[in-house]
Amino acid sequence: MEQLHEHNQKTYENICRMYGESIQRIAVVQPTGSGKSLLMAKLIEDNPDSRFFVLSTSHKINDQFKSKLDEKMLERVECNIYCNMPNMKQEIMESLQPDYIFLDEMHRALAKEWSKGINVLLNMYPDAKVLGLSATPIRYLDKCRNVAEELFGGNLACDMSLSHAILDGILPMARYVCGVYSYEKDTESLNKKIEKSCNSDEEKKELLKELKILKENLDKGHGVSDIFKKYIVSGNEKFVVFLKNTTHLRIMKPVIEKWFLDAGFTVRMYEVHSKNTDKDKEFQAFKADMEDGIKLCLSVNMLAEGIHGDIDGVIMLRETISANMYFQMIGRAFACGKKTIPLIFDLVANSQFISDASDVSFPSELRGEIEKRKKECEKEGKEYEVGFDVDEFIVMDYFMDVVSGFREIEGRLQWRRCRELPV
Repeated sequence: MEQLHEHNQKTYENICRMYGESIQRIAVVQPTGSGKSLLMAKLIEDNPDSRFFVLSTSHKINDQFKSKLDEKMLERVECNIYCNMPNMKQEIMESLQPDYIFLDEMHRALAKEWSKGINVLLNMYPDAKVLGLSATPIRYLDKCRNVAEELFGGNLACDMSLSHAILDGILPMARYVCGVYSYEKDTESLNKKIEKSCNSDEEKKELLKELKILKENLDKGHGVSDIFKKYIVSGNEKFVVFLKNTTHLRIMKPVIEKWFLDAGFTVRMYEVHSKNTDKDKEFQAFKADMEDGIKLCLSVNMLAEGIHGDIDGVIMLRETISANMYFQMIGRAFACGKKTIPLIFDLVANSQFISDASDVSFPSELRGEIEKRKKECEKEGKEYEVGFDVDEFIVMDYFMDVVSGFREIEGRLQWRRCRELPV
C-alpha cells in the first residue's frame, strides 16, 4: 500500500489517539490531492479484524479507492454511494455490521434526502467508529452549515485549508489565470437594461459611456488562445474542462478545439457525462493517453470530486456560486509531489462570483492566509517569507476589474414603475 505522506502521518496518529480516547466520530479537513483516501486505507490495513463501510459520492470514486487495497483488505470492505442511502433496505443495512463507517466528501452527508438514510445507519450502529473526510466542510449555500460541527461535534484530527497546504509546501502553488471567453452577450444585455431602466436620460448617457469604456478594456485583454499559449508549458498536457451541460459541451467543443489550435497545440478531447454510454472508457482513455499534445477531458457533472492525480490543470467554463463546487473543481489540479505547476483557467469569473456569494475564493483565501501569517510573525518580531511571488501566480488580466464594473453599473439602475405625468 502507498505510504502516508508526512502530514498525513500526523493526522493518522491524531485519529488513532482520538479513537483511543473513546471519541467515536472524527473529522478530517484536508484539501483535495493531499492524500485523504490514504488515511482510510491505512485504518483498514491496521485493523485486520474489523469491518468497514465506505460511503462516497460515486462508484468511480469507490473503484479508485478500492484499487489501493489488496484482496484480503477488500473482503472486509463494503462501499456504496450517498444517493442510495434513503432507499437502502433494512436487511441490507443490518448485514453490514461495520466497526468503522467512512464518510468521504462528508459535506454531502447533510444533504436533505441523503441524510435520512445516513442517520438511520449511524443510529443503527452507535458503537461504530465514524471518520468523515472533506476538503470543503462548510455548506455555504445551505445556511453555512458545518458538517464537522453537526455530525462530528467539532472533533477534528486535521483542519487544513488549501492555502495552508500550499504555504506549508504540502501542495504546489498553482497558477490561477482569470480571463474571459464570452462577454459580447453580457455587454449587449447590460446595454439593453440601461436603455430600459427608469434612470434619467443624463444618467443613462453616463452609464452607457462607462459601459463602453469597460468593453474597450475587455477588448484590450488577452484572448483565450493567447492566454493558453502564454501559460501552458512543457509538462502541462492533461486538463479537465468543466461545462454546464451537454448542450453547452456540444456548442463549446469546436470552440475549445480552435482555441488550442490557434495557440499552436494539437489537441484530443474525451467526453465524460451521463449521456455518454462510453464515459468510463473515455475517461480511462484520457488517463492512458501519453501521446504528444494536449489531452482534454470534457466533463459535465462528473469528476468534480475524488478524481485527481495525473491531471495538470482545469479549465472552468461552468459558472457557479457554490464555494463547495468551486473548490472541488479547482481541486482536480492539485496533488502531492506534483513536479509541474498546476494550471487553473477561470474563464467565467468564478473567483469573483464566489467571493461575492461566500466571501471566499482561492485568490482571496490565499492572500488572506498570507496576511494572517505576516501579522503573526510581526508579533514575534519576525518577517514572513511567502516563497513565491503571488502576483506572478494569480493573474487576473483586465477582466476582474471589468466584472466588478459591470456589477457596479447594474446596481445603479433604477427599476421603479415609470408613470406618465397627467397632461
